[in-house]
Amino acid sequence: MFLLKRRKRNKRKRFSLIKLIIMAFFSLVAITLSLKTAIDDFNNGPATVPADTSAHFQMHVIDVGQGDCTLIKCGSKNILIDGGENGNETVVLEYLRKQGVQTLDLVVATHPHSDHIGCLDTILEKKDVKAVMAPVVPDELVPTSVAYEKFLDALTNSQTKYLRPVTGNAHTFDGVEMLILDDGSQGTNLNCCSIVVK
Repeated sequence: MFLLKRRKRNKRKRFSLIKLIIMAFFSLVAITLSLKTAIDDFNNGPATVPADTSAHFQMHVIDVGQGDCTLIKCGSKNILIDGGENGNETVVLEYLRKQGVQTLDLVVATHPHSDHIGCLDTILEKKDVKAVMAPVVPDELVPTSVAYEKFLDALTNSQTKYLRPVTGNAHTFDGVEMLILDDGSQGTNLNCCSIVVK
């Protein structure tokens, strides 16, 4: 009798162990499939994204040496963020020409240091620019540099629309939203007065 009970217990233990192994196996298969799906989604992107988004959104970092200059193309719209130092006018204009950019829908002058706005006066004179966004710099920080004066003169002479940045505002360009994360109004120095966009 004792032997029979022991055999039954062993059978139950074996059955429970087999059941546990089967459950572990199927759990492992489910986790593996979930990971594979997650990896595929990460590599391929969500199914709703078109296969070729490069035709609609492109970001070009233009080599202007010390400084910044970025061209963003959103479908038929073009945004130029900064322009680099004086002396880079030809580089930037030639790059825009090669990209087929006739009109700049927006030029963003992130802040008034010459390695960001230096050649924007020439861009405003030579290209069709619809709007310019630049930070409102506190009186005590307004630079007296030649680059800043030339930029302001070109902006005035071109009669280009000035678009005041406001933190939290969004602007849409051919279906692509540009969100202003910081308008630079709280800056304590010129770098901190920078416009930040996403």
